[in-house]
Amino acid sequence: MRQIDVDTTAGKLYWANRHAGEIFRSNLDGSNRERFVTSAGNVWDIHVDSVAKNLYWCDVTGRVVARVDLDNPASRTNVLSNVYPMGLVVD
Repeated sequence: MRQIDVDTTAGKLYWANRHAGEIFRSNLDGSNRERFVTSAGNVWDIHVDSVAKNLYWCDVTGRVVARVDLDNPASRTNVLSNVYPMGLVVD
C-alpha cells in the first residue's frame, strides 16, 4: 500500500487520506497544500505519471482504478472497473 508519490518534474508531492477519500498535493517543501481530489474512495495506492501528466489511484471500496489529469482534477475517469485493485504500476 502506497498512499504517497512525488512528481519530481513539477516539484509536487501527492498523498491520500484514504479514510476521508481525499487526495492532496503540495510543493515538495510542504507549501501550497491543497485538496486535489475529493470523493476518491478508499485509496489504496497512488501513482503519478509525470510524462502523461496523470495521477492514478486504486479505490478498493469502489473497485476501480481511476485517473485525473494533473492540470484538471475534475477530469476523473475510471480506467478499470469491477476489479479489486490492491496496487498499481504505471509504465
